[in-house]
Amino acid sequence: VIKEAIQTAFQEGLDLVLVSNKSDPPVCRIVDYGKYKFEQEKKAREAKKKQHQITVKEVKMRYKIDEHDYNVRINQASKFLKSGDKVKATITFKG
Repeated sequence: VIKEAIQTAFQEGLDLVLVSNKSDPPVCRIVDYGKYKFEQEKKAREAKKKQHQITVKEVKMRYKIDEHDYNVRINQASKFLKSGDKVKATITFKG
């Protein structure tokens, strides 16, 4: 069966590409390998575009902080959360 598929692909000037080797029998397609590889890379690029990479933003403050400065930090943190990022709050204790 495989020899027939290879011969058919050779006659048509195309390649025999293994699609899934986990199934029984293995699944192959007769396609142009360059075009097949390009399509696979294109699908991978599209999938990567749709992913949203979550970053960790940090908000630093000291324990003796004025109320206005505290509100500014809270607004920054809420803005980061709304954009889909994670927020790490760091409070330093010196003195």
